[in-house]
Amino acid sequence: MDLTSKQKRATFAACAAATQAMCGSPLRIVFAYICDDYPNVAGNIQYLAMTISSLTAIFVSLIIGPLAMKLSRRLLIKIMLIVELIAAMIYGLGGGILPYWCLILASIMNGFVSATMSTMPAAIIAEFCDDGATRGKLTGYVTASQQGGALFFSLVCGALGAINWHYAYFPHFISIIVLIIQFVVMPKEESAEEAESASDQEKLTTADTLKLVPKRFYFMAIHYMLFFVCTFTFSSVMSKYVISEYALGTSAEVGIINALV
Repeated sequence: MDLTSKQKRATFAACAAATQAMCGSPLRIVFAYICDDYPNVAGNIQYLAMTISSLTAIFVSLIIGPLAMKLSRRLLIKIMLIVELIAAMIYGLGGGILPYWCLILASIMNGFVSATMSTMPAAIIAEFCDDGATRGKLTGYVTASQQGGALFFSLVCGALGAINWHYAYFPHFISIIVLIIQFVVMPKEESAEEAESASDQEKLTTADTLKLVPKRFYFMAIHYMLFFVCTFTFSSVMSKYVISEYALGTSAEVGIINALV
């Protein structure tokens, strides 16, 4: 598999962006500490900061495809990296000081980032690779980067959160480096002729697209939805279970548990 220089650059930049797909993971790890810093906030409102991120990601996932056809995928990635940086600053620097609604707002921002970074890097690969085998292999690199980023943030954020929960958000300032990579390494926009040609190929209605989807896909989608409902529920309560309820450990142990999940 011989890649062009443009394909190599696009793959590297896409993989770097994909590592930020799990930007909301520190909240699930240090959630018990955050609740201790906001004792006057009702329990259901405290959990809202965690659940609203996933709800936002679901909504964004439904609109990100059509949005990416009207806006540059590169621009979306750059905007989301800036949004992630702002959210990390709210939690890492303002947590315990700012009102709790600010943390909820930061969680909504993380939902936007998570949904975008879960889809746009793979879309970048598809844009630069016409060959199916090559595209599949490079998309595998993007998926591996997402999982590697999740593992890294779970372990490192958990260990730092055991010192001070604000520190759990400091690794997300890596998004500054990733943002620089997008400006320096990511290939430039395609020419107007290429964009028009690609646009002609993408002129499929939602109904036409759904007709092309195999029936077994819907079964797999339901299966994955139920699976992630279970994993989300597990990871959501694990912080309070380990740290507060039974005093089994710190956020470091919670980070390890989430990494294994």
